[in-house]
Amino acid sequence: MERRGCTRAHFHWFKGSPSTVRRMAANGYYVSFTPDLLYEPEIQELACVYPRGQVMLETDGPWPFEGPFAGRLTHPSMMEESLRVWSEIQGLPLEEAREQIVSNTKRFYRFD
Repeated sequence: MERRGCTRAHFHWFKGSPSTVRRMAANGYYVSFTPDLLYEPEIQELACVYPRGQVMLETDGPWPFEGPFAGRLTHPSMMEESLRVWSEIQGLPLEEAREQIVSNTKRFYRFD
């Protein structure tokens, strides 16, 4: 992507090496977190280090999640739990985290 001059990208359900994460962040690329943020240590670690201004949330439905979502059909309401966990990881009040995610999503999709 760097060689092709890509300046906007959204990495969906990303898992990768720390060096790749650093390059993605430096290039301004976005990542989105799914409900596995609630129980996947690798995703929680990524949520700790990825820039707040380049994060979005999604459900990735349909997908058979584990943890508190085991046996449930994927539903957009799961994003609220993902938001709550992301806000805790970031040390942000829930409403501030919500505003950040909404702002990021609008900016990426150019709605503002």
